[in-house]
Amino acid sequence: MSGMSSGLLINGAPPTYPLWSGAASAEQSRLGLPVTMTSPTLRSDLIATPSSISSESSAQLLFAGTDIQLELPIFDFRFLREDCQIIAKTALTRGAVLCIRVVGSVVAGGSEFRPEQIGVQVEASGDDASTYFVASTLVALMALTEVGLRVPAIGLSCDRLRFDLPLKEIGQHLSTRETAYKLIVIGEATGNGLDFPPRLTGQEVKTLNFIYRAIVHRTFDWPLTTYPLEVAATAEEFAKWNGLKQPASMTFLENDLTAELMGRQISIGKSSLVLKEAVIKDRERFLSELAVGDGHPVTTVVRALDGRETVECPEAPRLSPNPLPAEQEALIRLKPVLCRLLANRYNSLAASTLEGLTDEEKAAITARPQLSEDAHMIADED
Repeated sequence: MSGMSSGLLINGAPPTYPLWSGAASAEQSRLGLPVTMTSPTLRSDLIATPSSISSESSAQLLFAGTDIQLELPIFDFRFLREDCQIIAKTALTRGAVLCIRVVGSVVAGGSEFRPEQIGVQVEASGDDASTYFVASTLVALMALTEVGLRVPAIGLSCDRLRFDLPLKEIGQHLSTRETAYKLIVIGEATGNGLDFPPRLTGQEVKTLNFIYRAIVHRTFDWPLTTYPLEVAATAEEFAKWNGLKQPASMTFLENDLTAELMGRQISIGKSSLVLKEAVIKDRERFLSELAVGDGHPVTTVVRALDGRETVECPEAPRLSPNPLPAEQEALIRLKPVLCRLLANRYNSLAASTLEGLTDEEKAAITARPQLSEDAHMIADED
């Protein structure tokens, strides 16, 4: 491998190689749908009291600060005169529905309707990852932007609607969006569709991220503490390892790196695992066993001093040139916009906590902490 001449190359590493350091942690919950959001009281023009609409009617959504405009077919429309409500259900995808509820009052002797409040509810069903990707993206969009709503069939036109959700919930929907997207990518690249699970353990989230990066980036850094090492006690192995300075760059070859995700074995293919700063744990004992020279297997672990490895997987599954529908591609490109909008919301929240403080008090709260010279040091653990 280029640039690794001073290191060590090992072929046929033990098949028990752990992809991840650390134990499995907390579970990630399924997307919290249905989600209901209600806008503030409206001031909207009167519209004719609707009785029915044509089968080709649609609802249009516009999101401020983005170029996303959605036109969604209405498949269920009801005017509940006694409750003074209009309910329109629109299809996002085969498994996701947006329900629009307009609450108001009937005026002019029952011939006109005055909208006063708009509520929306997003519902997702089934296990298709695309459904949850679209649904969670729409929830985040509506919670982070001002929304324009048009229903031409009944003359409804509302601008600058705000549907607020707590920042924690918005973050959860964005996390669900990211998880669903990665499942879509892995499914498209491997040819095996992956359902959106009821929950993912911390270990499964790590595995999902690893496979996604292998497919999309192909060369990437990954957290690693130790790597298992097993070699035969021969004169050649003793000479090789005894002459290796510590720390050293070491490259381990996996003939067929695999990872299990949601009960499925996914092959990453032939891969190189590069530890740029590695040392052999219990080196003296390891070398003394190699010196016996009787061919018995000698085991130890290699420690990565910088806590990471560089994974190179040129044979990982590949995406086709245009793997996803155009509508999903448009939503995928929203990621930086959504991140910016979420950051703006957090910045606004942080700024609000400083209201009413003097300049001196603001400076004291926002000042960087002063750390001692050894604050960066941590204990060396086995």
